[in-house]
Amino acid sequence: MAWNPTFGKPYTAEVETQIIDDLNIPGIKVQGLSLLGGEPFDHPEPLTELVTRVNRDCPGKDIWCWTGFTFEQLKENPERRDMLRHLDVLVDGPFDINKRNLKLKFRGSSNQRVILVKESLKKGRIVLKVH
Repeated sequence: MAWNPTFGKPYTAEVETQIIDDLNIPGIKVQGLSLLGGEPFDHPEPLTELVTRVNRDCPGKDIWCWTGFTFEQLKENPERRDMLRHLDVLVDGPFDINKRNLKLKFRGSSNQRVILVKESLKKGRIVLKVH
């Protein structure tokens, strides 16, 4: 296990509100929210609430997520699919040390994809982000 599940502090409504407030600090340019570390899709219910709020309360902010799941796997699970539909960009697939490439943008191994989520869902096929 890479992460100690008992470390940190509980995720509460107050923490969520603080994230929203931080994304909206006047005079500070924040592009958006990044979800990574551990596995974000292991907790789809509270994170779906968060990304819904970011979409609603943080105009112009994008949401990126890094996951070991594939786009196809996420679409198969109703709770994960609900969270997925609120994301702008998904970097999917597990890191593979045998496919490690330090020259890739936004990902660590060549098996991972940088997917434009909303366009992919709308078109019914994977649309990759062109760097």
